[in-house]
Amino acid sequence: MHLITLFTHDKVGLAFTHKEDGSAQESWNNTIPAEELVAILEERTNWGEQIMDFVKQVPAGTLIDWKLTWRDPQPVWASRGGRIIQLGDSAYAFLPSSANGATQAMEDGISLAECLSQGGNELVPWATKVHTKLRYQRVSIIQQIGIVTRHALHHIDMSLLDEGKNPFEGVFYLGSWIWQHNPEDYAREQFTAALDHLRTGAPFENTNLPKGHVYEDWDVESELKKQAAGLPSRLMSNGDWSR
Repeated sequence: MHLITLFTHDKVGLAFTHKEDGSAQESWNNTIPAEELVAILEERTNWGEQIMDFVKQVPAGTLIDWKLTWRDPQPVWASRGGRIIQLGDSAYAFLPSSANGATQAMEDGISLAECLSQGGNELVPWATKVHTKLRYQRVSIIQQIGIVTRHALHHIDMSLLDEGKNPFEGVFYLGSWIWQHNPEDYAREQFTAALDHLRTGAPFENTNLPKGHVYEDWDVESELKKQAAGLPSRLMSNGDWSR
């Protein structure tokens, strides 16, 4: 389990992940009282008093208990005719530990709009598939970040604090390839090459990934097996993840 607190100048929030007990739903309307969360936390005795006090102050009706579900990356987002397409979480279900779901959904909207603009009315069925080609590998990697980060959060060595070290070093690490990306420019610049690739099989490589990254297909089962075996993730050593 892990708990993250969030603060701005006028808002506070929390995100808590724990083993599913059968009561969670795939719904944003399934609220629970703060007392239930307090009871779960009290099963573990090493939570600080400030955290417990913080949780007890959560107003009624604002604590949502929703189920996190594992989803493999899916490379097909558009219908066969290319006129219906999935965007955001419907195309790739991020865990909260990806810390990028809303951002990627907005990138989707921007990318799709530019692809439709580039293709015009005649190429709408192709434009949606070009959009998928430009976006799939990028969001697949970020989806994988969520699984890697979740595992890291559950294996934090808090004793490092006593040594003056940061136990969260490298956790929630988002390189500049994520936050410097301009999806509108990318779609405009890459549309023709990606379209040629889909139509004729011409070579095409995405460049909206970490520089030097060699994309590798993955699925949830294989990731969890590697984690269970204690094998370190190679994800963030594949390419340039610097900030």
